Amino acid sequence: MYIVGVSNWITNRSKSSQLLSRYEHFTVGNPIDTSKYIVDSSIYNKNKNKNKIILFIAIGADDDKNKGFSDVIFVAENISEQVELKIVGSGRVGKEKIGNANVEYMGYLGDASAIIAEYNRADCVIIPSKQESFGQVASESLSCGTPVVCYNTSGLKDIVLHGVNGYLANDFDRKDLLQGVLEVLSGKFIEKEKCRETITKNFSYEKYQVNTRIYTIMSSAESSKSYLVLLIFASLSCHNVF
Repeated sequence: MYIVGVSNWITNRSKSSQLLSRYEHFTVGNPIDTSKYIVDSSIYNKNKNKNKIILFIAIGADDDKNKGFSDVIFVAENISEQVELKIVGSGRVGKEKIGNANVEYMGYLGDASAIIAEYNRADCVIIPSKQESFGQVASESLSCGTPVVCYNTSGLKDIVLHGVNGYLANDFDRKDLLQGVLEVLSGKFIEKEKCRETITKNFSYEKYQVNTRIYTIMSSAESSKSYLVLLIFASLSCHNVF
């Protein structure tokens, strides 16, 4: 039997478990269609002379405590410059003013093209999750050239490289998260091309086609009737699984 984790965090948790540690492990992150999630300069350039935009995307954005909505509000309350804060994935639709942030609750965006457009409008995507088995929003954002600010935790560490495509804040330190947002919004040290490059080189479909070892193993497992276990458990369940 082979164990495949979607992040090094998941894989390492499995390796340390009494139940699964004896099996061979691999990490294969979720691939992304980089021909679809692209940098669209025509959208981004329209916002250059306006307030900076912070984007927060999460299913159940304001209900799921794991997603860190309260930390997003902390940033809004304490940020020192005028910004636009867009929240996608909440059941709410509307606008309000919090500190220096003009907050817009956009509800659910079911159309991928609409979400891609929001990634391109944003100057920064904030992901204050306590745990992420992988970090799909981070991957999508970076493929669109938009840097990510998150905590230095779980699967996000595979995707976000501090000072290269975003900012890894000290775990659950709201003040450091805010500092990360301010640094990224300053635009001094992160380039959109570098953000996208980290995804195309590591998580694109083309990358996975080149890395054939896992597919060879999968074919072998199928032919020998071995079992392949995909560790894609929800982050909050991991404490109970292992």
